[in-house]
Amino acid sequence: MAYCLKPLDESTILLTYAGLVGYLERAKALPRAVDRMRHTGAKNLLVDFTHAVVVEEGAAERADFIACAITAFSVPNAKVAFVGVSRSIAWPAELACQVRHVPAIVFPDLESAVDWLEHGAFSPVTQMPRPQPASQPAYPSRS
Repeated sequence: MAYCLKPLDESTILLTYAGLVGYLERAKALPRAVDRMRHTGAKNLLVDFTHAVVVEEGAAERADFIACAITAFSVPNAKVAFVGVSRSIAWPAELACQVRHVPAIVFPDLESAVDWLEHGAFSPVTQMPRPQPASQPAYPSRS
């Protein structure tokens, strides 16, 4: 797994994942992204999974990630946008943001995510619906 942190503009940090990404990798990258936000004064985090293959792990790993995300994400007035990932994968991060009262939305493309982060403009009609639980995961497992 590789990730890259860089400023997208003065108010947004871009966290880009590449390769196989599980909860452990996400838990390692998030505190560094939040530290970068604090250091630069950025209020927005754009998380890009378009070059990643997200791996679903067990309930214990998911719970550990949620706890890490709740603890790490303490940036006042922040917003988080996700691209390149389904809501069925993003929901643990969305839950952590909800606990911290941080708006977090999964977007279908980078343009709409950036527009929402910059201007708050996003039509709920275009928001991706929350998928129903599937009996078999549609993503690879780590074996």
